Amino acid sequence: MEERKSLVSSNFFQFECVFRNRDYNKAAHALAASGYECVEGVEIFSTSVPCDVHVIVAADSLAAE
Repeated sequence: MEERKSLVSSNFFQFECVFRNRDYNKAAHALAASGYECVEGVEIFSTSVPCDVHVIVAADSLAAE
């Protein structure tokens, strides 16, 4: 755990870890699924977030309001 905290603090100006139930992890799971399908050495996306992740984040933002 200390190693993770050290990595985060050395790579980000600000970081906050908030524990949420599984429903709040849809975007993380979508990104992980995209990464799982990657072929080593081939970029799936480099400059933008995939459209399906944008949809999940927008839906989560609306639900949180």
